[in-house]
Amino acid sequence: MSHRSGLFVCALGCLALLVTAQPGMAGVSRVLVLDATEADKTVANRSFSFEATFKDSAFGMDTVLDFLQAAEKAGGSSVPKALEKIRSQAGQSSTRWLSNKGDQLAIFVFIEETAKVRLSVDEKARDTQLSADVASLLKTIAKAPGGTIAIKESNWTLTRKRATLVARVDRPQVGTDAGTEKATPIAQATITTGPSEHWYLSTDVPITSIKQVTYNDNSNALEERDKPNKFLIGINFLVGDVLSDSRRFPSGLAVGMLVEGSNQPLRSLGISLSYRAPSWSALGIDLDSVSPFWALTRVTNDTQDSDGVHRNAHTIYRGQFGLALNLDKALGWLKPPKGD
Repeated sequence: MSHRSGLFVCALGCLALLVTAQPGMAGVSRVLVLDATEADKTVANRSFSFEATFKDSAFGMDTVLDFLQAAEKAGGSSVPKALEKIRSQAGQSSTRWLSNKGDQLAIFVFIEETAKVRLSVDEKARDTQLSADVASLLKTIAKAPGGTIAIKESNWTLTRKRATLVARVDRPQVGTDAGTEKATPIAQATITTGPSEHWYLSTDVPITSIKQVTYNDNSNALEERDKPNKFLIGINFLVGDVLSDSRRFPSGLAVGMLVEGSNQPLRSLGISLSYRAPSWSALGIDLDSVSPFWALTRVTNDTQDSDGVHRNAHTIYRGQFGLALNLDKALGWLKPPKGD
């Protein structure tokens, strides 16, 4: 990883707006705003991320990019007013950026008079969500090139197709220089970049049960039990983007295929329809990790007659309701029944 660092001293007024993108910036597709003002106070939102073409009446129906460029050019009292309007749009901010390698990011930093700060930007390559799910499932049953830049007129171009991008404003400690890593963080933003992703894995736990007849080798008899006694594994296709932190109907709908989570996965097969809620919490539960689903499930039964035991000889189809959980949580909760 290559590093470039530097310090910037601002003395342009009560607030200053520093932009790390060149005038015109026709290729910019994302705008990131970092609020480094009132560094000694706790501020609820210090980072805001918008599509460069985002418009609102708060900006006079200009795009957010044009609005911030105009505020930077005008300076003076227009700068704190611009910050207040950006804060008013916090509900429109998103940490997900549907992007491709080579897309450009404009970073706007608001700082106080005489503030001495440093801006760093880093990209770390990531896998797709489906690959991460598979790795999580298998676990249970190198840093990418980036850079550190001084605050100056330039722009950041994505170097990875999919990455986790972190932009941070630091205030170096007294007595340190630009090259030291000792600094007090003021504002930081993390953005997930990359093309839209639709595939993901889930563990699906039916609430309504199906009676299944199986042959018990220990008792040498047929036994009836609720099925599935283990969770189902689903591979799902979401209408919207899996990693999006804002999701509306119908982008939360997903269709999937289910198999039994056991050493005999084909004993239970199914197709499912589920709804994945937006990423928000209620009563300490992350609702994005729990999805209600309906599934049409195929279950096989063992039979026995004068000719002996016939494994998986009888098939039934039933509709089932249940909850689909993310792998890390579900695989920790579910325990296989004794004797299996």
